[in-house]
Amino acid sequence: MIGNITLAEAKDKIKNNKNVLLIFSTDWCGECKMNTLIWEKVLPEYEKTLVYFKIDVDKQKLWIENENPDFKINTVPTIIGYQNGKIIFTQKNFLPEAKLRALLEQF
Repeated sequence: MIGNITLAEAKDKIKNNKNVLLIFSTDWCGECKMNTLIWEKVLPEYEKTLVYFKIDVDKQKLWIENENPDFKINTVPTIIGYQNGKIIFTQKNFLPEAKLRALLEQF
């Protein structure tokens, strides 16, 4: 299972880990639910390479209209990959397994 974290925890993970994948989703999102099946299958294969966590954008108030200075989420699911604290990719909407694997190979 993919662990849920808060916004403050996410900032800490980005700062203190070389490779981080943040998954922004909500409980009501159909595409998020479909992607969760893929994420839970694929991501454990990369545990030696990266850390990954899920953030509920509703609970953390990360929608773009909330004007959060760190994350401006306008659609879910959104995944953002960080390497050494810098964004290396952003992917929005449903993500097939092959495309997820291709993105993860960037780490």
